[in-house]
Amino acid sequence: MAYELSDNSNSIKFVAGGKEVLVYKQAIKEISLVHDDVLRIDTGDSAIVFHHADVGSPSTPTPDVLLGLLNDWISDVVPPPL
Repeated sequence: MAYELSDNSNSIKFVAGGKEVLVYKQAIKEISLVHDDVLRIDTGDSAIVFHHADVGSPSTPTPDVLLGLLNDWISDVVPPPL
């Protein structure tokens, strides 16, 4: 299943299989690369875990590039880790 991720101002929108999930940026504690091509968006109460290879949009060449893009999307709302 391909995921589509987009920056929606105060949230990140995930679309997959006709379903949509919004994750509010202020709820995000950390976005990290946890294993090879597996990314994790941690909200403290829950997490979204997905493979870079399953992301159709935005198209990025590597998991590290997608990680950087996602962290850029939240940088105006979520303070960087200490």
